[in-house]
Amino acid sequence: MLTQLDDRLYTFAYQAPMLGGAVRFPARCTVIAMASEQLALISPGPIAPPLAEAIDQLGRVSLLIAPNAFHYLYLAAAKQRYPAAKAVVAPALRTKRPQLPHDGLLPQDLPAAFLDDVEVTAIAGAPKLDEYLFYHRPSRTLIVTDLVFNIHAAEGWLTAPLLKMFGAWGKLASSWFLRRTVRDRTAAARSLEPILARPFCRTLLAHGEPIDLNAPAALARALAWLPLNH
Repeated sequence: MLTQLDDRLYTFAYQAPMLGGAVRFPARCTVIAMASEQLALISPGPIAPPLAEAIDQLGRVSLLIAPNAFHYLYLAAAKQRYPAAKAVVAPALRTKRPQLPHDGLLPQDLPAAFLDDVEVTAIAGAPKLDEYLFYHRPSRTLIVTDLVFNIHAAEGWLTAPLLKMFGAWGKLASSWFLRRTVRDRTAAARSLEPILARPFCRTLLAHGEPIDLNAPAALARALAWLPLNH
């Protein structure tokens, strides 16, 4: 169900089934309340009627965001549920899945109501991933998608072994898949250094538990495989 993290920040967790249910991949959608009772959903997940009612009580969903080229599984369903919402996707996703509904590209087509509270940063050096980070200023929360995982429990008999194989189980870490996707580590590090310098107090992950204690230092340690100057 919907969980409130701050005055204008909410989240709900879900599981993405894969391989016939042998893998149930933990994932998370972030809900940001904007001006005029508008809502933005980052990485929309499955929205059953009880959850939809809770979201509707917060306001009107006006923005759907697919933050990288891999987070699109439930975008079409969210657009069908909220047809008036603007769907903004990572440019690589438009190329990868041109049939997906979208009304604009990150970051240039994000509405002013969203950008008033959120700073958007692209991860350079990984064009196939094309991931964008979101720093929510009012709550001092950094929202990431596949950059790092922090998964300690999961359903599905193959989920834990698979995540262990990819180096993303039981700790805050970048997966082996993510590391392979980053082709220019120097460019990636340079793009991340400004966001690591922001005074965030929480890292909210699309996969795993949030980091609420020493969040910048914890993230920097997890990204030690990059040549960071921070």
